[in-house]
Amino acid sequence: MIAIAKGFEVKIHETNSLRTMHKFTFIDLISHLEWSPDSNYILVGIAKRSVAFVKSLTDNDWACKIDEGLAGLVYCRWASDSKHVLTVSDFKVRMTVWSIIDKSVQYIKNPKHESKGVSFSPSGKLMALAERTQDSKDCVAIYDISTPTWICVLKFTTDTLDLEDIRFSKDGQQMIVWDSAISNKLLVY
Repeated sequence: MIAIAKGFEVKIHETNSLRTMHKFTFIDLISHLEWSPDSNYILVGIAKRSVAFVKSLTDNDWACKIDEGLAGLVYCRWASDSKHVLTVSDFKVRMTVWSIIDKSVQYIKNPKHESKGVSFSPSGKLMALAERTQDSKDCVAIYDISTPTWICVLKFTTDTLDLEDIRFSKDGQQMIVWDSAISNKLLVY
């Protein structure tokens, strides 16, 4: 299937025939559209209204609305488990972890970036997040996301001037961190 967002509307088409399978209409212009990793849901972000919606492609009666309210919403994305949505507030004050299963909410302070700086291990049990410390230093926090409440198991500062992004290696044993083009540095942890 393929999802196409246009204006206030998302259409899901069958890839072989391009027949419309689902059609969803939203309250404002769509700023973000993303499939869940298991392809059972779509995530639709409407930054102007600080809301995101999750629609099920297997259960027409199921839907989820995520409202960031006054905190604002600049970006939303799926976690690797297709059970959690991550949103980043205005000015990157916090990242919110929303469970679409039990409706729980958790907050992570000071993500460094809006749409990057997040990587999930190949096993899907860990998340690495680029954060900015109180004294404006770059650090990486490793969260165990296999538990109901995501726990920070490790936090370390990086030898970067301006941490650009992070990725787990294919085996999940190392992490690659790269700096901005100004310092042109690639680090392996």
